[in-house]
Amino acid sequence: MGLHLRLRDKIFILEMTFIKSMIEDKKSKETKTSREAQTFFRVTFKNNIGLLHIADNKANMLISINTLVISAIIAISGYGAIANQFEQMGLKIVLPISLILVFCLISTALAVQAAKPKIILRDEKPFQPEKGSIIFFGESARLTLNKYLKEITKILTSKTEINDQMAIALYQQGVVLDRKYRLLGFAYTLFIVGVGLGTLAFVLFMIF
Repeated sequence: MGLHLRLRDKIFILEMTFIKSMIEDKKSKETKTSREAQTFFRVTFKNNIGLLHIADNKANMLISINTLVISAIIAISGYGAIANQFEQMGLKIVLPISLILVFCLISTALAVQAAKPKIILRDEKPFQPEKGSIIFFGESARLTLNKYLKEITKILTSKTEINDQMAIALYQQGVVLDRKYRLLGFAYTLFIVGVGLGTLAFVLFMIF
């Protein structure tokens, strides 16, 4: 009887040890997953902010270049009109200058659109946590202080809610980045095409 009790106690101890190890493993995995999620969000937010700065710098650079080109064309055109050189050269100078001017103006407009701040999901509907992120100022600015504090308190009590809000904010950043880089791509392409066509037209007119 005593041997049976000791054996049962040992089995019970082994079972409890196994259950304890399982609980500890689960906690360890949850902690590891939580840290990995934090690292993921931190790195992605940092990368997106860096890409936003790069896009804005590229847009500002293109705007400056186009402004210089347009100013130079206006100055040259004004001087040519005063000196009556346009009448002598005709299409040889008017067409190339017009091509460059038109393409530079369109390129500048696209670059300005890329650099211009854009707030997405800005409508008159009430804030919906599943569609908008309170991290984004465009959403939080629509709420009253009491409503904002209430939403923040509700979100901070749940890890899932926090992760969802950060994921939505990342998605919104991605949408803004995609728009900026697409506009910049078109702007740079038009600038290169305009300068190229204008130069080619000028060379052809001079040769023929």
